[in-house]
Amino acid sequence: MDTEMDKEFASLAKKIQEKRIINAINRKVDKRKGSREISRVSRKRERSVSRLKKEFTDLGVDMSDVQGCHFTQTRSTSRPPLKRLRAESETRSRSSSRPPRDQSGVRDAEMAKKMKKIGDKARAQITKKGKVGESDRRIIVSKPKHLFSGKRGLGKTSRR
Repeated sequence: MDTEMDKEFASLAKKIQEKRIINAINRKVDKRKGSREISRVSRKRERSVSRLKKEFTDLGVDMSDVQGCHFTQTRSTSRPPLKRLRAESETRSRSSSRPPRDQSGVRDAEMAKKMKKIGDKARAQITKKGKVGESDRRIIVSKPKHLFSGKRGLGKTSRR
């Protein structure tokens, strides 16, 4: 009887080994496909307890008493992220509630119209003078010739 069980056990082991070899070959073939990898979240669940039980029962393994096994355990419920919820419920920051700077001193639409007209006149004068724009209002740094010309003599390095 022992020899009969041993033979059965050996045949089961051989079946499992063959299946593992076939799976390894399939993995290699799939790896060579060159298609982009799909995340585990987006693809449908490939491994499940029911499928595992079915495959093992087909191989002849008794899967009736697997109640406390690790593969039957489910994930515990996760708590909602408190930090994100708190951030959404907070009031808007001061900077977002403030009006833009070009509108901050304007009382009403009439005043805004007047301000626009004044600004346009100022820009027209700049263009009349042949300047590029508002950035052209710079004051060129004066470099007095008597301070910036000639070689420095020995012992005269305090001023250039």
